[in-house]
Amino acid sequence: MVTASARLHLEAVADLGRHQQHVVSRLQLAELGIRSDVVRDQVSAGRWQVYANRVVVLHGARPRPRPGVTVHVSRRFDPV
Repeated sequence: MVTASARLHLEAVADLGRHQQHVVSRLQLAELGIRSDVVRDQVSAGRWQVYANRVVVLHGARPRPRPGVTVHVSRRFDPV
């Protein structure tokens, strides 16, 4: 169950996302009061996707390529 406070925070995230093609940073989420457990829950529910540990795509959308912008995804490999 989503509390009234959490609903306000998620609405603020949605507003921000609309201005940034549904892509926000974890820092922006934290500044809006969204904790990491909320991010985890949204990702588990399939509503958000995490890219490169610091970027979250809202509403299951994929970021659209932008001319002149290159996105590098770092992958960390654990030793076997």
